[in-house]
Amino acid sequence: MRFRFDELIVEKQFRDRLDEFLLGIILIRPKRLKKASINGEKIGMKILVTDKLAGQNNEDAIKLVINSITDTIARGIAKVIGTTNVSFFASPLTFEYIEGEFDVDGVMMKGTEVVVTSSLEEGTND
Repeated sequence: MRFRFDELIVEKQFRDRLDEFLLGIILIRPKRLKKASINGEKIGMKILVTDKLAGQNNEDAIKLVINSITDTIARGIAKVIGTTNVSFFASPLTFEYIEGEFDVDGVMMKGTEVVVTSSLEEGTND
């Protein structure tokens, strides 16, 4: 079963959540951006949506998953930004979908692994 998030809704919720943690981060944007070097890593989350869950069309369950994704990534970004003196801009979320069979506690299940990430870009006012 082909599963995809409504990426625009997830992105909006992520931005709203990030704004809760870092008030005004969305409104304050540097004039020019360059890639930050935070160990070259992205902040993100990997989840598995089984075909069974996707087939149920349970909106509440999907909302719960989206809440977990947006909260986890926004908290990770807030933690990095809050512990440095550098101005950062969070890039839009990227989504990677991998369909297949996955080992879930010793049981092989069909589903879609979703990797959702955001990276930080260092802002300059040049």
